[in-house]
Amino acid sequence: MNFNITTQEIKELFLIIKEEPTKLYEMMEVNMQKHIGKYLSKLIDLELTDHLGRKPYQRAKCSLTPKNYRNGSYNRKFLIKRIGEVGIKVPRDRNNEFHTQVLPKAKRYDKRISNDLHAMFLRV
Repeated sequence: MNFNITTQEIKELFLIIKEEPTKLYEMMEVNMQKHIGKYLSKLIDLELTDHLGRKPYQRAKCSLTPKNYRNGSYNRKFLIKRIGEVGIKVPRDRNNEFHTQVLPKAKRYDKRISNDLHAMFLRV
């Protein structure tokens, strides 16, 4: 990984952090959300590759098997405790047979958040 950053940009970044130290945590949080989103998207894509039995752009080995192809993807948000909302690209297949095990369809947030909500409700 190469960073092309000038000395002036580094100075400006340090000034921002010096004036408001909490900005550093916000910058790190946004960066972490992007990396986790990419990681989960890649994991789901590998799961689809396993489901279809071939990599993207690879043809099926036997022409007698029912054909199923990749059919784009859709964006989805998932809320993770202590990280925030993560954007994920979920791939689809043409026959709509693929259902990811990484993030089930109805799940929108981390189980730990649900536990916290239950605890808050019981305290009231």
